[in-house]
Amino acid sequence: MMPENNTIDWTNLSNPAMLREIGRLLKTMRLKRNLTQEEVSEKAGLDRTTVVQLEKGRSATLLTFIQILRVLERLDALDGLQEAVETSPLQAAKLLAKTRMRASTRVDPTASARTGNPAKSTASAASKSRVDPTVKTKPVRPKKSTW
Repeated sequence: MMPENNTIDWTNLSNPAMLREIGRLLKTMRLKRNLTQEEVSEKAGLDRTTVVQLEKGRSATLLTFIQILRVLERLDALDGLQEAVETSPLQAAKLLAKTRMRASTRVDPTASARTGNPAKSTASAASKSRVDPTVKTKPVRPKKSTW
């Protein structure tokens, strides 16, 4: 049932055979930690017969499975359920372009107390487009056309 390299070919197993394998693996994990079925069941908040049934390959709820994995400190076994996120080079370039390269412009609050005018550091045109209610500005008049 198990190949030499200790990997299981899950695709060739029937559902009942998978349950038996999972039960066998849980039992192996429990014994490696030198825990009895009673100890696992108490820590997981389950009845001992539930642990016995699961180790025999009987079906159980997903919650029961997670409770036992938690007691066995093997929640990392669930990592295999995550899909690997692959980023294409084009997506990576777009994400890199969106990465901030500079800090935003900030108003120095101490300068306002000293001089009555908030001191601003130099800002780019993009940051000037944000409205800061503490900064008093003059209204902008449209330029006269030369027509």
